[in-house]
Amino acid sequence: MAANDTWTALADFATNEVVTASKLNQQLRDNLNVLQLGLSGDGSGEAEGRHVHKTGTMAARPAAGNSGRIYFVTSGVQQGVGFIDNGTRWLPLGIQILDRDTSEQDVVSTVAETSIYSYSIPADLLGATGGVRLTLSGDFLDNTAGIDPVRLRAKLGATTVFDTSPNNIAVDSNRRKWTWEIWFLNGSTSTQRWGTRFGLGIPNAAVFLVYLVTHASGAHGGEGNAASSEDTTADRTLDITITLGENSANMSFRKYFALLELLPGLS
Repeated sequence: MAANDTWTALADFATNEVVTASKLNQQLRDNLNVLQLGLSGDGSGEAEGRHVHKTGTMAARPAAGNSGRIYFVTSGVQQGVGFIDNGTRWLPLGIQILDRDTSEQDVVSTVAETSIYSYSIPADLLGATGGVRLTLSGDFLDNTAGIDPVRLRAKLGATTVFDTSPNNIAVDSNRRKWTWEIWFLNGSTSTQRWGTRFGLGIPNAAVFLVYLVTHASGAHGGEGNAASSEDTTADRTLDITITLGENSANMSFRKYFALLELLPGLS
C-alpha cells in the first residue's frame, strides 16, 4: 500500500494498547512521508532529503494561499523568475536582468536617425503589472565649427514615447559623459506609464567629475514622464535612437553599455 501524503494529528498510544496497522501507517509511515515531502519543497520526496523549491511553468504555478512557498519558473518568457506566496498572492523575489550590452557603438559622420540600443520584449513577459528599466551610458563630442542640435528618442513598438526635439550643445574639444535612465510599468497589458532621467556632463577629460550644475556650466539634463498604449501580449521592441545635427567626424555620440532589467509584476 502506497504512503499517503495527508498529515494525521499525532495521538498517544495507550499502555498495553494493541496498535492496529492502519494507525501505525498513519502515525509513522504517512506522517514521515509528509515530512519528507515538506523538506523537499517541490513534492518530489527527494531521496537525499535536500530542500528543493517547487518549479514549473507559469501555467502550472498553483494558486496562492499557502504563505512561505517559493516557486521558480523553468520555461517560457519568464524563465528564471522566482515568486513567494504571501498567503494571498505570488510576489516576485527580485529583479531579473533581461539584457546587458557592453558593445561600444559610435554614431559619427551621419545625420540619419540611428539606433544605439534595441531589444524585443517577448509577448506576455510583463503581464498586467510588470515593467522594465533601462540604463545607458556613454560620451558625446561636438568639436565642429558651430553649435549643432542633438535629438534623442525612446520608442516602444509604434510609439515614440520620449523625444527631446533638437537641442543645441556648445562645442568643445573634450568629450562629455552622459547617462540615460528609462523605465515603464504596465497599468494593464496594453497601457504603460513611463519615467526618464538624462544627464550630460560638462566637457572634461576626467573619468568622473563632480560639479555644481548651473546654466553657465554647460551641463545638460532633464526628467520626464509619459504614457503609451502598446499591447504587450505581442512582442514589442524597445528602441533608443540618436540623431546628430551635422555630418562630421568631429561630432560623435558613443554608447558604452546598456543594462535592461525586468521589473516583475505582482500576481
